Amino acid sequence: RALITGGSGILGQAVAARLLKQGFETALWGQNPDRLVEAAKNLRADPKSRQIFTQAFDLSDGEALEKNLSALKSEFGPIDTLIHLAHPSVGSLNVSDSQFPALLMQHLSASVLSFSRVLASVLPSMIETGHGSIVAVLSQYIMDTPPEMLGAYVCSKEALWGLIKSVAV
Repeated sequence: RALITGGSGILGQAVAARLLKQGFETALWGQNPDRLVEAAKNLRADPKSRQIFTQAFDLSDGEALEKNLSALKSEFGPIDTLIHLAHPSVGSLNVSDSQFPALLMQHLSASVLSFSRVLASVLPSMIETGHGSIVAVLSQYIMDTPPEMLGAYVCSKEALWGLIKSVAV
């Protein structure tokens, strides 16, 4: 079973289509309920599709995340593949802008803190069964010099990279 955060976007739908064709039951999480319903409808059109479970909510809302993690476990079952694609819109502020700290917190909450909460929920069963896969989309900017106005985006991707490295085995 696979969980895709950011599952209603173009990349999320493409990953879901591939996983479904490979026989995975797939859960899609996204913020926009209409896009999520449309994504699930498109994915179910393929006769090879297996079970698709959808939940629409804001990953940066800790209470909603915990509620949906609980529902996912009880209604869908344990996750052995986690694909983390969710991220807030990039935004563009210079680090010296007074609004930068708020944008940075939004990015860290939606991308890194939510991912750590999901990891805490799915890792125990992966460890117990001895297998599982975790994939998170990062950015070329963690390796290269980023454009000036993408500080919050790059900081959150760097933090996500550090978190991923800390759980890699």
